Amino acid sequence: MDIKKLNEILEKVKKELGDGLLGTDIWVAADGQAIAGVNPNPKASALMNRMVNITNEALKDAKFPLLGKYFLHHLEGEHIGMTTLIGDYRWGMLVDGTKAQLGLLLNVVVPETMEAIKEVVSA
Repeated sequence: MDIKKLNEILEKVKKELGDGLLGTDIWVAADGQAIAGVNPNPKASALMNRMVNITNEALKDAKFPLLGKYFLHHLEGEHIGMTTLIGDYRWGMLVDGTKAQLGLLLNVVVPETMEAIKEVVSA
């Protein structure tokens, strides 16, 4: 896997979201270990990875569908926490919602970035 390419992808996210991007990481789902990031937070990666697993267990127990592409959290101070599920990898970010538009995030940045990450991790 080309970690340099993953970091380049995240740098593009940084340019697209500007000051709105507070931090972003890509990590391995199996162990929660971060492999690329901008303003990385390996502790958050490990904990968000655990949150995905706990959430899926709760959904399974409730006989609900499991998580799909992503989940979004509206946090205090107009912050947005987002975790995407990309096969054996996960991508998370913390965004200042007062500086980055949710529409740009959901309709442009996330789909394009997920596709780019898929290409790199499948190569």
